[in-house]
Amino acid sequence: MKKYNVSFIDQYPLNCYRLIEVSNDILNDFKTNEKLIIKGNGPNDEAVLCTSTKTYSIKSAFTPNSMLLSIRKNKSSSSNTATTSSMDVDDSSSASTTNISTPTKQAPPSSSSSLSSIEIHSLLQQQYELTEIPPRLSLLKTTLLKRPVENDESEIDGSDDSIGYSLSEIISSTQASEAEIRQYIQDKLHVFYINQDRIALLSETYQHYLIDLILTEITINGWSHSKVPLNECIQKIENQPKQLLEYTFRIYGSIDNSVKDKEENEIYYKLDTNLICINIANQLFKEKQNWTRDKFMEQWIDKLPAEIKPSIDMLKGIAITPIIGKQTMVNYLNVEDLSFVPKDRFAHLFKQMPKWKLSEIDVYIKPIVPPENTIEQYLTKFTRTMTVDKEKVYMPKF
Repeated sequence: MKKYNVSFIDQYPLNCYRLIEVSNDILNDFKTNEKLIIKGNGPNDEAVLCTSTKTYSIKSAFTPNSMLLSIRKNKSSSSNTATTSSMDVDDSSSASTTNISTPTKQAPPSSSSSLSSIEIHSLLQQQYELTEIPPRLSLLKTTLLKRPVENDESEIDGSDDSIGYSLSEIISSTQASEAEIRQYIQDKLHVFYINQDRIALLSETYQHYLIDLILTEITINGWSHSKVPLNECIQKIENQPKQLLEYTFRIYGSIDNSVKDKEENEIYYKLDTNLICINIANQLFKEKQNWTRDKFMEQWIDKLPAEIKPSIDMLKGIAITPIIGKQTMVNYLNVEDLSFVPKDRFAHLFKQMPKWKLSEIDVYIKPIVPPENTIEQYLTKFTRTMTVDKEKVYMPKF
């Protein structure tokens, strides 16, 4: 059992320290990357902590026991005039056991100079606990659309800072890890790279316009949507930047290598009919957000090439189909527009429809469900259920 002289520093207690309880995964990530980042964009944002690959909520919790934050020194300082105690420390195990006697006056230097000392800097009674959560990425599209590529006259060579954002700006302002952000902008948003470090989206109006131009050429030339000649199509569309048309083809289609014309060096694209139909549906929702189902389907089909057949199932996460009286409606409700706060999200959903089937609500809840929960488990916290026509439906809990 070792003895130490214990003293409290003159500035005790310092309030500049915080404790965070971390898992081995977080600790290993910190050792590798030497940083943990806390992000929050404003006073109404709940702060999150990000490692290089994951996102965590931060909650403050009181500890069952108060903890003294101290620094051990080899020998006690003879000039220290703070109140001290004699302390026995059992170093026989990896976790030291400390016994502190009643504080006494500073012992004379001659009697304590051989003892090591411990300085107590702060008293800690709470810590931050971390819970892994889905990355908060839905606002990223809204952010990018604040500085979009507006039209064919936009400067897309990187010289105009009013178009797009640098990757560092996006990573620092988005409440998600860098890996989650990079995957999302590549796989979900399909951003346009102005240069290696600057990204943008086309404005929705301009994106719709380019799609309409491509679909018009398909109709005029009798091409199949599954075999569109890229170079020929671009040549026929006048006064539009080639790289933006190529970018549009990459978003809404994929290269079909089986029909590449080697003699003419032509590349053929197979358009994704789901994405094309969703694009046209969004154009209709720009006109108005609530439609009768029959009128919406009539307009939707009319705006598409004859061989592309739309289906209401394509609108999952974009629109809902409530029954009002005897009419089935198609109402715009985009999952990307909903709050990250669970209570607010559920309140908005039940304002749109008082009863939801699991197959209807799951897409709107999935982005906020913690990794350790299933959607059904998470729904029990905020909803109650009843059976209607032999099928379970979810309703507000209160």
